[in-house]
Amino acid sequence: MKKIRVATALALALPALLATSLYAESHSEKKGAPPAMSPAQMEAMKAYMAAATPGEAHKKMAKMAGKWKVKVWSQMDPSAPAETSEATAEFSMMLGGRHMVQKFNGTMMGQPFEGRGTSSYDNVTGEYIDTWTDTMSTGISVMKGKAEGNVVTQTGSMVDAVTKKTIEMKSVGTFKSDDAMAFEMWMSGPDGKMFKCMTLDYTRVGAAKKKG
Repeated sequence: MKKIRVATALALALPALLATSLYAESHSEKKGAPPAMSPAQMEAMKAYMAAATPGEAHKKMAKMAGKWKVKVWSQMDPSAPAETSEATAEFSMMLGGRHMVQKFNGTMMGQPFEGRGTSSYDNVTGEYIDTWTDTMSTGISVMKGKAEGNVVTQTGSMVDAVTKKTIEMKSVGTFKSDDAMAFEMWMSGPDGKMFKCMTLDYTRVGAAKKKG
């Protein structure tokens, strides 16, 4: 599996590496008169450079960097009582400001709970893409969607551990300010209808002191 993942990553990176190497070769001072790049090669290089360059969406994402307190409301079954708890989260940017990582620690069903998430904005598709994995699963969920103002709506799916059937998911992230945001999630229940299963209210650590 690791070999497949590495091969896939190399396959995805190869066009960009080729474009970069062509550009470097054409600008080398050691080879006398450098060969001119064709129009197609120039366009390919421009496209891959644009795809790899962090933009406004990434700058906005970077504002989330830091430590947060989280109030959690969850209900895994519409007929079961809801559970409330508190957690902590820390966000940081990686790979030159292109992606963000979330480290989440709290409790779930009375047990210690730890999660890791990545958030990205794909310049090519114009989508926000999130991945999530935690101590209650060996799988990885993927959510994709777009933003409208300060609200990001995403959809995805997961396989239920009991029924082995696919569960549809929807999330809405609302960025209220640089110090407050909310994350809501819905999932399909036993009857196939969507119900709200989770709300997370994030408040930046030290936000109250900043206001004071």
